[in-house]
Parts: sequence; structure tokens; C-alpha cells
Amino acid sequence: YDGNAPAPTNAGTYAVVATINDPRYQGNTNGSLVVAKATQTITFAALPSKALDDPLPLVLGATASSGLSVSYVSSDTNIAEVNTSTGAVTLKNTGITSFTASIGESANFFAAANASQALTVLPNLQTIDFAALAARTFAANDTFTISATAKGRTGNNTDLPVAFVSSNTAIATVGTTTVTSGVSSATVTVMAAGTVDITASQAGNANFAAANPNIVRPLVINKAAATVVLGSLAATFDNTPKAATATTTPASLNVVFAYGAAPGSATPPTNAGTHAVVATIQENNYSGTASGNLVIAKANQTITFPSVGSPKVVDAADFALTATAAPSNLPVTYTSSNLGVAPVTGANVDIVGLGTTTLSAKQAGNSNYNAATDATQTLTVNPVAPVITGAPALVPAAIRGSPFL
Repeated sequence: YDGNAPAPTNAGTYAVVATINDPRYQGNTNGSLVVAKATQTITFAALPSKALDDPLPLVLGATASSGLSVSYVSSDTNIAEVNTSTGAVTLKNTGITSFTASIGESANFFAAANASQALTVLPNLQTIDFAALAARTFAANDTFTISATAKGRTGNNTDLPVAFVSSNTAIATVGTTTVTSGVSSATVTVMAAGTVDITASQAGNANFAAANPNIVRPLVINKAAATVVLGSLAATFDNTPKAATATTTPASLNVVFAYGAAPGSATPPTNAGTHAVVATIQENNYSGTASGNLVIAKANQTITFPSVGSPKVVDAADFALTATAAPSNLPVTYTSSNLGVAPVTGANVDIVGLGTTTLSAKQAGNSNYNAATDATQTLTVNPVAPVITGAPALVPAAIRGSPFL
């Protein structure tokens, strides 16, 4: 081949002389050997999006099937530049640019078809530094300041304002954000006790993407302590419920009562005795409790004991006593001081002899009434008046020394 024995490798046209090498024969011939150029292709994988401040380098990795080096060019060098030979990319601004990989014709290969891939350059990433919020205790018109900072990937302040939003403005409202030296601040106004979420967000701009994720911090507003003083803890039984009262500081807070053993009843007691009572503030913004004893004293009662119609004669009929106890209406019992004159059975009086006896009406009381003072009536029993029959008529007579009747 062109005077050389080894067969050619590279593309081209080579003169060929073929000579018979045999002791029995001889001969030769001439010709040309043509080695054509080969085709080649470029493989160029899709490119992931990159943020402007992405610390990881981007190097394009297109390859040619021939193994030859690929050259690169960027369609918009304001977005990203590329080193033509190494494929190292320098990000400049947000946007989209296309990189084209190419390889020209060489001694053994035809030029390859160009291959292109688009690169999207995203704004710088940012996060939000927003510390947990300490619990507070409700106080009317209470305000305090919250702060947060938007930061770039390297921890630098982006100086962009962080917005704050309350999930429940009935519990807490958040004012307008102000930014000082990269730190965003806002005033929180406490409206009521409860739990509310405060969300911090940063929407981004041309150079920074929106912060992701938003930071949510729970804010707990505890109820304020209030004082309760029980009143009306002494009463006297009158067959109506007796309720305790309470005064609060702050004034006029709603209070619920529970009477008796825990958990207690909302119904005030009626009967005499000592009753446990617990008063609890029932308000959205305040808490407090007080306990004590409600003492309902026994009521007094009196006995009304009508006259027994004394005196009576020994042969008078039995009669009933009709004393009453008021206001208890409890049954009255009776005794006689002289059973030889008139014993009492139940409320019935039986006259058995002459003389005088004291009839007493008693009421011993019960769990709601004190014993009544005894009431008495005196009964005198006289003999039956004699009846004279058949007496002689009176004859006028004169007695000496006396005027004549």
C-alpha cells in the first residue's frame, strides 16, 4: 500500500500492488484502495434547572461517538457562558439559554449533526429564619414584636421583607412588616386567649425565588388568672333553693357553680345542711376558681294550739286536739300531765276524772326544722251539776224578829 506492507487505517486513497509469492508461479497487478471517512453522532443529555447561587458546578457532558472532543456555544451569554472546550458553565442571570454541542469534519470523520439542550437558570434560593414564639398570658391590648429574616443559600440576608399572617385574627392580629438591616419585624396585638398560627413568607423577586417552605409558628395565649370571692354562704331553710354568689376581679366575669361532691351539680341545694360549693370562672380570656361551704340552717317552727273548751264536766265526750305546726306542717304529738283526769291517745282526749291537767302539743323537728316550743292548754274537769226534782212548795212563814218575805 503506497509501497508499505501494512494495510492502511486512516481514510484516503492508497495505491495497491499485489504480487504472487509462490516458487511455482509469478504475477502481479496494480489498483487503488479507498478508505472512506466515517460518520459520527453527538450524545447530549438534558440539563437540570440550576439556581443562580447553586454551589455545585455545571459542566456540560456531550460526547461524540468518534471519541473526539466536542465544542460548545451558549445562545445567550447574558444568561450563562460556557467554556468552548471544557464545557464548564458560568451562570450569569435568570432565564433560559441553549447550549449547542458541535464537532467538525476531521481526517477520518465527517462533521456530526449539532446537538442542543436548554438550561433554565432560576433565581437564588432563600429560606426564612423565624424563631419559635413564646407563650403569653392574655392582657387586654397587649402587643409585642415578632421578627424574621430572609436568607440566601450561604446564610446571607437577602434584605427582602418577610410577610406575617395570623390564622385567626380573633385571637391575634399582625401589623405591617418593616425591614431594618435585613431583619423583618411586625407588631402582634393580642385579641383573646387561644392558639393561633403565625406564618412567615417571602414571595421572592427577580433575583430570588420565593422562600420554600413558609415557616409556621404556633402562638399560645394563655388565659389570665382572675380572682373569685364566694358570697351568700349562709341561709335558712324555707323550702326554696339557696344559691351562692360570687364577685370577680376583673369585675362581672361569668361564673358557674357546682354544689355537692365532685363533679357537683349546677342545681342549688334546698335542704338544711352544709353543702360544698365550687365557683369557676367561665370566660374565654380568664380562669379562676374558689371553693367553700354553703350552710343552710334549720328553720324555726311554732305550734298553734286552739282552746280545748275548758272547763268540761266529767261525763263530757272524748274530743280531738287540733294543734298545728307552722310553717313545717309536721305532725304534732300530745301529752297530758294528769292521766287520772284526761289521758291522751294520739290526738284524742278521754276525760276520766275530776281535776286539772295540762295538755301539751309538741313537734320535735326534723332535718330541716328545729324543735318547736311546746304549746299548752289547761283542761279543768268539774263534777256534773246535781238535778233536784220533787221539792215541796215553799210556805210563807214569819220568823220572829225578821221581816216577812
